[in-house]
Amino acid sequence: MRSLISAILSFVGNFAFILLAIVALIILLSLPEPRTVLAVEAHTESVRQKIVSPDQSAFFITGGQTEIFGSQAAETEAACSEDPTHVSPGVGSDVTYRRYQDGVLVVVVSAPATVEAAGEVIALGTDQVARITVDTNSGCSIPSSLRLPLNGDLEIGQEPQIALDPSFVPAIMSSAEITVYARAVERLFFLPLNFGPFEPGAFYVADGFPLPPSSHIDGAARLVDGKLERAVWWGNADLSFDEGSNDMVVRAAVTANELSVNNLALFDASGSSADSPTGDRISLTLSARLLGDPNLRIIYAFIGFILIFRAAFNFQNSRRQ
Repeated sequence: MRSLISAILSFVGNFAFILLAIVALIILLSLPEPRTVLAVEAHTESVRQKIVSPDQSAFFITGGQTEIFGSQAAETEAACSEDPTHVSPGVGSDVTYRRYQDGVLVVVVSAPATVEAAGEVIALGTDQVARITVDTNSGCSIPSSLRLPLNGDLEIGQEPQIALDPSFVPAIMSSAEITVYARAVERLFFLPLNFGPFEPGAFYVADGFPLPPSSHIDGAARLVDGKLERAVWWGNADLSFDEGSNDMVVRAAVTANELSVNNLALFDASGSSADSPTGDRISLTLSARLLGDPNLRIIYAFIGFILIFRAAFNFQNSRRQ
């Protein structure tokens, strides 16, 4: 009789374990798309941004020499300005920060934009660009450091280009560190995880890794109404002009929020375009999510407790037999 009861209990235990495993698998496969945040810290010689938020993209440059180019441009002479140059780019303006090996910074701004320099306010025409040069050898009063905004659709580094003349110097990204953050699941099926130890929407690090030198970062995307749109980044570019400094790069630190797709961004070191299918995509993989989500870890702990209890029960049952 005792052996029959033990057999029944063992069968029930095994059936419950299998059922629990099936339910856990269904739950994990039914999770919604991860809500993610992508952060990039890069040392690069070039950053290009297409402006989407003018209020957050205006900046001042002290000690720069401003020139206007284009068919409608008036005669301009690059000279030091006692007052900081004020740049107000508009929506769709391209703003590029280019740092050369000798430490010279060149900022190129396209229309629509307004540039205020040497007491003159210039609204750029459609075929005009402004170039602001910051050179420690120019004799201008240059600050030891400079912080410029990054906000919009970004391209960090440049694709490899063919040198067409001896003066051509390609821009490279010497190093970059990628960190992928995600938010903990907020519900399982129709059950909100807002009780006990659960923390719905909590941030956690899903993945992180360095990129190889000379990579090219472009094409980050987000999901809007079922369609992919290029992501909006925000952050800053820091530059040092200290004498004797070897840090002759743009130190870019930017973040893109709510990238609600598995394929987060395109990092291309091969020279193919950002839309090329041969590019490398950085993904928030299922394994990274399943291992990192704090709410799922609590569920794993609960399942683990059940497994330990079952193993102890089986061990005790075998000793009785």
